[in-house]
Amino acid sequence: MRFDIDLKHLRYLLAVADEGTFTKAAEHLGMTQPALSRAIRSLEGAVGTALFVRAPHGTELTEAGRMLSQELAAWSNQPMPH
Repeated sequence: MRFDIDLKHLRYLLAVADEGTFTKAAEHLGMTQPALSRAIRSLEGAVGTALFVRAPHGTELTEAGRMLSQELAAWSNQPMPH
């Protein structure tokens, strides 16, 4: 199995999870909301499942989204090897 995942898409996932809305996350990232939505859809396509439950006034992580964001957070806190 091959995944074509861009690291910036993982950063976008964490931004939407932290901000709670695509609009706020896009503002934080300095990009448009439609571009962010497309990037997240691309990431969801690459992993094969929805990562967010989208609602008119915000988003919530799905179980898969929670698991991925927790793994990313743990990975980003690992010390760099020398």
